[in-house]
Amino acid sequence: MKTLGSQETGARAASPIWVSFMHNVIKDEPEAFPLPEGIVSYLIDPETGLLTRDETIGEKEYFKKGTEPKQFSQNLLIRKIKEKFINPNFD
Repeated sequence: MKTLGSQETGARAASPIWVSFMHNVIKDEPEAFPLPEGIVSYLIDPETGLLTRDETIGEKEYFKKGTEPKQFSQNLLIRKIKEKFINPNFD
């Protein structure tokens, strides 16, 4: 076995090669990956871990069916209420 050099790691040396290779292999959007049976996806509020309908903050997460959150986050509702009563204009 031969050393990569002082302060050199496999990830540091190989990562740029892998990234370059993948850029050439996947030039376009990858095709949709079909969800395996029993797996579901939902938009999740990253602050609360609960379901959200707000696509601007929601992150798509995958769950084994039956383990997904059942409640919706109140963040969107609270934010809309605050925006209604708080006027950010100081004129």
